[in-house]
Amino acid sequence: MHKAICFLFSTAVWAQTPLSLEDCRRLAHEHNSEVKTAQMELESSTETRKATFAKYFPQVSATAGAMVAKDPLVSAQTPQMNLPVYDGNLANLASATQSAYVPSMNLEAGKWANLLQLTVQQPLYVGGRVKNGNRLAQLGEDVARTKVQLAQRDAVAQAEEKYWALLSLQEKRRTLDAYDSLLASLQRQVGDAVKHGLTSRNDGLKVSLQRSSLRVQRLQLESGLRLSVRDLRQHLGLPEDSTLILADSLATPSDPKFLRERSQGALDRRLETGLLAQGVRAEQLQTDLEVGAMLPTVAVGAAAMRMELKGVDPITNVIGFAMVSMPVSDLWSGTHNTRARRAKVREASLREVETRRKIALGIDKDWDELDRSWQASLVADEAVAQAEVNLVEESDRQRNGLSAFSDLLEAQALRQKTMDERIDARKGYALARSAYLRSVGQPNDKIQQ
Repeated sequence: MHKAICFLFSTAVWAQTPLSLEDCRRLAHEHNSEVKTAQMELESSTETRKATFAKYFPQVSATAGAMVAKDPLVSAQTPQMNLPVYDGNLANLASATQSAYVPSMNLEAGKWANLLQLTVQQPLYVGGRVKNGNRLAQLGEDVARTKVQLAQRDAVAQAEEKYWALLSLQEKRRTLDAYDSLLASLQRQVGDAVKHGLTSRNDGLKVSLQRSSLRVQRLQLESGLRLSVRDLRQHLGLPEDSTLILADSLATPSDPKFLRERSQGALDRRLETGLLAQGVRAEQLQTDLEVGAMLPTVAVGAAAMRMELKGVDPITNVIGFAMVSMPVSDLWSGTHNTRARRAKVREASLREVETRRKIALGIDKDWDELDRSWQASLVADEAVAQAEVNLVEESDRQRNGLSAFSDLLEAQALRQKTMDERIDARKGYALARSAYLRSVGQPNDKIQQ
């Protein structure tokens, strides 16, 4: 209850406090649904490992039973007879003159019975199955923990992608507002010029048409913003809200060449390679368990029991025992199962080698993408600078009557287009940088643009 109240309070704060990229990473790390699912699987694996550890201890069982039979289990009838009376002298026993009459009797036992038994059994040797079973359970917990880390990494990656997508849309809205203000000012100037006969009405219509086109772009942009805000909030586990303030900005990217050296040792840092190695180890342990099932089992134990049987005195006893069992009929199938498991080990090992090769190729690909996005950002900066110079020159020529009004509008539209392309280039660089850091096994590195 306390955690729920804290979470509701913290989520309410984000509606008013600027949300940084680090905040998004932390919220995705803690509250994403996929991460929570992976954590539940880890809890399950932990309990399984604890349950498997109990196999090391003696197995204790208690048994209680009762029985009632329709007919006695033991029934006998003795005939009537005359038994000689013994006077104490053995010489007279054969020729005794007196006898005692014994009537016929019915003897019955087992009409009902009660049983109470406590058994303690300790396996001494089971072909290594207890030890390997515990190793496999521990490995299962380690695998589940790795999957939690993978879920957290992927959730953070998606949060970064959604954050930069929303931020780029907000940046485009600002440039759109600036462009709209510029067109509004230009429309007023053209209106005054038309009144004084300095330009034609066609120029005014061109500005109006451009502003109408801008309104359509704004509708599309606002729709994208609403969807992006909603998408980011759902991913972070935040409540629905119409607004979301972002704290970061799309700053000028920096040369990423210093990151190239981080690819050294990246294969060993990747969670995927560790997960594949754990898969190979799991197949090996499964093979050892299959071999152990074909080996003898040795166990010792003791049992304390008390039995009450009608017609018989109660029996209380303690029994010690030792057992050796050897599977016979399962040896044939066990041999083939073992061979199948060994083939699985080879398959897992081959898959590990192949995946490591693909990961190494992916690292090079992510680096090339990062370098390309860096070059694209430089080109985008140059394009914006040239568009601004072109706009200034066209404005001067238009004021001096040296160019058509449509050339000025085209220069303004070109500047708007290059600014949007620069926003996309900077967003692409930020995402490519994050992807490369994840590729080299360092996803928690803070983005420095």
